Amino acid sequence: MMVQEQLYFTANRKNRMALNRRHLLTAIAAGLLGIGRIFFSFQIAIDTVSINFVWSILFPLLISLSYGKVYGLISITFGGLFLYPYIMGPTNGWASLVPMLSLYLLIFLHGYGQESRNKEKQWFNHPVVIQSAYSVLRLLFYAVLFQPLIQLNGSYWPGEALTSIDASVVRVFLIRGLIMEWLLLAVTFVLLHLPFVKKALGLAVKTSQRFNTRVFASMVTFGLVFMLVSIQIQAHLFHDAPITIIDYRFTKELGFLLFFSGILFTLLSGVTIHFLERHLESESRLFKSARRYQTLFESMDDLVFECDEQGTILEVSASVLKTLKYEQVEVLGKSFFSFINKKNEKENWLEDIKTNETVKDEAIEIKTYDGDKRYWSMRLKKVALSDQETRLVSVVRDFTDYQYALNQIQKLNQTLEDKVDERTERLHETLLSLERFVQMVSHDLKTPARAISAYAEVLLEDERDSLNAKSLAYLKQIQGVTDDMIQLIESLLSYAMLGTREADAEWIEPTPIIETVLSRLELAYPETICMVDYLGELDRVYADRILFQQAITNILENAYKYKNLINL
Repeated sequence: MMVQEQLYFTANRKNRMALNRRHLLTAIAAGLLGIGRIFFSFQIAIDTVSINFVWSILFPLLISLSYGKVYGLISITFGGLFLYPYIMGPTNGWASLVPMLSLYLLIFLHGYGQESRNKEKQWFNHPVVIQSAYSVLRLLFYAVLFQPLIQLNGSYWPGEALTSIDASVVRVFLIRGLIMEWLLLAVTFVLLHLPFVKKALGLAVKTSQRFNTRVFASMVTFGLVFMLVSIQIQAHLFHDAPITIIDYRFTKELGFLLFFSGILFTLLSGVTIHFLERHLESESRLFKSARRYQTLFESMDDLVFECDEQGTILEVSASVLKTLKYEQVEVLGKSFFSFINKKNEKENWLEDIKTNETVKDEAIEIKTYDGDKRYWSMRLKKVALSDQETRLVSVVRDFTDYQYALNQIQKLNQTLEDKVDERTERLHETLLSLERFVQMVSHDLKTPARAISAYAEVLLEDERDSLNAKSLAYLKQIQGVTDDMIQLIESLLSYAMLGTREADAEWIEPTPIIETVLSRLELAYPETICMVDYLGELDRVYADRILFQQAITNILENAYKYKNLINL
């Protein structure tokens, strides 16, 4: 993993180095191209001073506005363009430092402004603001430095140079420079919108810029041709010169006129290109927005109808065709109300639309192409697209699956209720059978228990004198147990007869009952030794005597059964 990351960063570093190397070579080439083109600059002679229009400055300005301030400075330095003041105005001597410093400042400020705009556009990094600030600084340079540097030429400049210059000429220098640089800046921005220039500089070309080259070439060509034709017509009308389309004598005046005409039509083409780009970008955004909303419209689960004021369908979402199982041509042009199984709803709904502009129906039933039933929740709303155009838009929620599930639940509930009734009836019959069984069993059990009790009573009365004390105790125990058994059977019979029966509760003493149960268990389990420890006197208990005694019997009998020794 670390090796892969190292290779990744190495590759990125190489890409950045290659990209920077390309920018560096392009910047130097632009500087060399600019220094070569200064010899084609236009000159205007004022007295003994020549004023130059150095249009080749736009090459490093292109670099600075494309790559940033560093490459712009490299372009004018290593390309040699910073020497243009000495080449074009050798008699200026040390005063040539002023336009040289101005050139460095121009390239630096616009390169810095472009880098700042790439991060975030602010008012202070706008090209017009930057150029205005530069113009003020250039004015200060010329006002403060130009005349003193001219005066140094007599003593410290090795060649022939001016030692003084009229202030009006300095002002012309300054005004010429400012006008030239404003024009060059505008031309540079026009060139940066041309696809072939951006490709040459390695910059991305926007889709909205695809027509810029043709617009630029057409307007500049048409403008120059128009100027030549105008010159020819002027010469013919005012100087009786013959009209010809071939014999143009190129003069300095004609070149000057065509140069500034070319700049003028370049700027006009730049304005046209700017508005064309904005128009194409707006169209592109509008097209993307339309495609995005169309995609959402086609992919939404809700059903959407667009109708005219009478309910005729004009457009539907894809979900409508999928649900109704119709083709689009079979739906468009039909009445929206023709799909609804409610009679006479059209007039009512249209009337409601006029009054409330909205109709809402929670449940309507429709039929598909195959005759299947669907259930919709519908909302119909009147929408004004313009003052003359109105639409009815219906948004439908299909809840057929929910309705089918609800119907199924209702069927299952009904089935469940039927089963509950059936099983309740069967349970009632079972309880009746159980009651009859309990009555029969209780009757059958009480008969032998009464017989045992009667036999024990007979023995106690007739054989009392012949029986010892232990036998008499046993007979009394038998008689007590059978009496308890008879009472328990009668209690069970009461429960069976009444279904639920409140216990015959009373305050009872638990100690005698426990002792009675223990004495009976001692007879039933003579081999088991049981010791009972009472931790104080037992409190009275509020309970059914028979049931309490039976509960104590069950507890102690379990102890007798499963333990040889129990300590209670």
